[in-house]
Amino acid sequence: MNSKKILYLGWIGYGNIGDDLLFDVFKKMISNISSDIVVNYYCPFSKKNINLKDYDLVVLGGGSLLGKHSESSISPFVLYSLKVVQEGIPLVIWGSGIDVRIREYADKFLNSYIDKNKNATLSSNPYYKTIINYSKAAGVRGNLTKYIINLDKLETIGDPGIIFDKVFPNIPDFKDFADIKASNKLVLINWGTSFNRILGQSEEAIKEELKKVINKLLNHGYEIVIYPVWEKDIEACKNLASDFVGKKVKCIDKLYNVYQIISLIKKCKFTINFKLHANILSMAYKKPFICLSYGLKGYDFCDSINSTKLCIFTDEVKAENILEKINYIRLNYRDLQNKFNKFINIYYKKHLDFIDNIVKITKVSGENETV
Repeated sequence: MNSKKILYLGWIGYGNIGDDLLFDVFKKMISNISSDIVVNYYCPFSKKNINLKDYDLVVLGGGSLLGKHSESSISPFVLYSLKVVQEGIPLVIWGSGIDVRIREYADKFLNSYIDKNKNATLSSNPYYKTIINYSKAAGVRGNLTKYIINLDKLETIGDPGIIFDKVFPNIPDFKDFADIKASNKLVLINWGTSFNRILGQSEEAIKEELKKVINKLLNHGYEIVIYPVWEKDIEACKNLASDFVGKKVKCIDKLYNVYQIISLIKKCKFTINFKLHANILSMAYKKPFICLSYGLKGYDFCDSINSTKLCIFTDEVKAENILEKINYIRLNYRDLQNKFNKFINIYYKKHLDFIDNIVKITKVSGENETV
């Protein structure tokens, strides 16, 4: 009997921990159900030739693959999903989301969502309805993504990174970080770049505010570790740390994998993060975080765990705002941990059910069916 083959669509192979960890979660959850299922990945940006007919199922994976940057931009992943539809291969959407980084559109979506206005499909992207109605299952990252797309078939299942500790419960300590001791005075700061394609278009302005926060934390006896989650983040991390030579500020100046980074996260008291999955990993290990959200995806995640008080948009970042969030974390630390644990369990159950269902999807005589 031939093995079932699944093609996972994601931004894999570009040195980004966030996208890579989502693929790891998917593969592990599939293998926990059946060792006979082969999972390969594909990124539409690559020049690889893929014969879709070789696959029994295509999964539009985790990340902001449903659209970015503007109201009407069309994601290459959405376009490739349309090709999947045309080829008649079963399609599933798993933990994907939308990201918007232009303030005009961000305000339009967010204000309508917060005010609970009736949404007549705010997004003008004409392709969502085609791929989502065709899909055998459609689970998105958060309620904001669901609201923007506004199709009944969508289910909020949470970002798959939320359940990382559930899927990989036995991650050993990493010896390279042995000199970094677990401490209630240890703060992790994830920094990097999105080449100013962010709300506010100024990473330099955020860096200057972060420097004020770091000085304040140092004055209160904290130790700081600055780290990247993408290869192209490294120079930005080194640049931020360069102003604190001789102080209790350590810069991780190379890219480690997610399992190694987790051993670092476990040692800290709380985190301040620029990149989405640094926030999500912090939450997954019940470490309160401050999300410097450079697009709507950060808010979408925080909203999905009822924690928007931990989110600051990058065009609103001031040292005072971050320090207020730090005080909020200090006063509500255990409550936040309990809340995180509750949502980890909620989304873990959703993902178990979702993965179990998609494993049952098969391709028979050129037609799709769920058994």
